[in-house]
Amino acid sequence: MLDESDDKILFVPAPIIMVIPVRMKKEGEEVGVEVARYDAPCYRTSERWGILSTTGHSTNFIMYAKIPCESKNASVHWIKRGVAILN
Repeated sequence: MLDESDDKILFVPAPIIMVIPVRMKKEGEEVGVEVARYDAPCYRTSERWGILSTTGHSTNFIMYAKIPCESKNASVHWIKRGVAILN
């Protein structure tokens, strides 16, 4: 779960994440309880480079990781903090 870091700590190691592909639920289906999540972008490096592809993402971008957080509208908070995962 996302939480605030300690003072003057800019980078915190993330746990190893196992990526398992699953079928997305179809519109109208209900699957379990919805949990507030932040879509953290995952990047190959911390450098701000990459060629913009036809999808609108940089070639440095890998995927979004859905990380649980406390409130539904916390995305704005974490975006302002610049939360991302580096490979």
